[in-house]
Amino acid sequence: MIRITDSGACTGCGACRALCPREAITMRRDENGFFYPEVNLDLCAGCSLCERSCPVDAARAHPTPAAPRAYAVQNADTDTRERSSSGGVFALLASAVLDAGGVVFGAAFSVDHRAVRHIAVRQKSELFRLLGSKYVQSETGDAYRQTKNFLEEGTPVLFGGTPCQVAGLYAYLKKEYPQLTTYDVVCHGVPSPLLWEKYLAFREECAGAPARRVSFRDKKYGWRRYSLVIEFTNGKVYRKRHLLDPFMRAFLKNVTLRSSCFSCAFKGGKSGADLTLADFWGAENFASVPDDDSGTSLVLTHSEKGAELFSRVFPDARVREVNVAKALSHNGAFEHSADLPREREEFLSLARERGVETAARRFFPVSFSEKCRSAALDTRVGTMLQKRRQKRKR
Repeated sequence: MIRITDSGACTGCGACRALCPREAITMRRDENGFFYPEVNLDLCAGCSLCERSCPVDAARAHPTPAAPRAYAVQNADTDTRERSSSGGVFALLASAVLDAGGVVFGAAFSVDHRAVRHIAVRQKSELFRLLGSKYVQSETGDAYRQTKNFLEEGTPVLFGGTPCQVAGLYAYLKKEYPQLTTYDVVCHGVPSPLLWEKYLAFREECAGAPARRVSFRDKKYGWRRYSLVIEFTNGKVYRKRHLLDPFMRAFLKNVTLRSSCFSCAFKGGKSGADLTLADFWGAENFASVPDDDSGTSLVLTHSEKGAELFSRVFPDARVREVNVAKALSHNGAFEHSADLPREREEFLSLARERGVETAARRFFPVSFSEKCRSAALDTRVGTMLQKRRQKRKR
């Protein structure tokens, strides 16, 4: 029987639930909305398969993998790149797998946008659901079991998620499948699903209508100055740059992250993923990488399988190999966990009671001068980007 003696270790990946032969484990939300396994003792047979298979213990005992190769990537299709969080490489990888008759697993919003869950996509027409970052911890649900079913049928699978979710998949599968390719993302940490649910409800109340689309990484003001955008069914639109929006501000201050994110066991490529995808922060420091502030992806290849799939995107992308150490020097979250803020517990308590916007205003107020500087810069950057996009389309 799995016992959570340290909530700071459990990632909520769901591998234990998927592994349980008697379905005695349910993932339950704690007071902050994070999922933890709960055991039904009436069903538990005491086999300890769940504890023996926990990917956290395996990762901490596993040596650091060999250094990967690193690449800067930009999707040649400008529209797809605009809709993507960074350079649009995921869409190319996923399309290659779908073209081969495969299936792609990734994180998607629920219909009401208040939750994020892993789903399977088999058609390119549905791929849009997996595009873009979702700064909410995804529920893996039955994705591990579904992945195994497809693999047993001989279907190619691309599975992606946070490093702990990819490690959870491997803990569940317990053997290699030649048809499986995995990718993880360079993860800052996963925010509370409950706080996102409450924050979206607040925005819907302000707009007087339900949300119909959410983008955490809108590029109207550029890739680096991305915005949270919420479109509502009555036509209203909420748009706020990431440094000014309360939810994003709290996320970047680390106060909404899961406890395990402050001592992540899967940093440095320890998830076992074939590929790692990330924003290529610092791309402007590489002379070989064209930078128009529309987004550049960083791709790390960890295995021959990952490199083979990645090679299939070359005809439809601008790809440049870069020095891995230099690239990772600007992307510290690949190797380092988030710092634990001393005000986290107090912030979470206030956010649960009175909302994220109230807690953020108290702990991380935006100064008047910061608002003015941001508005002035948004105007200049927006005009510049509009001219650049018009020039590209000619």
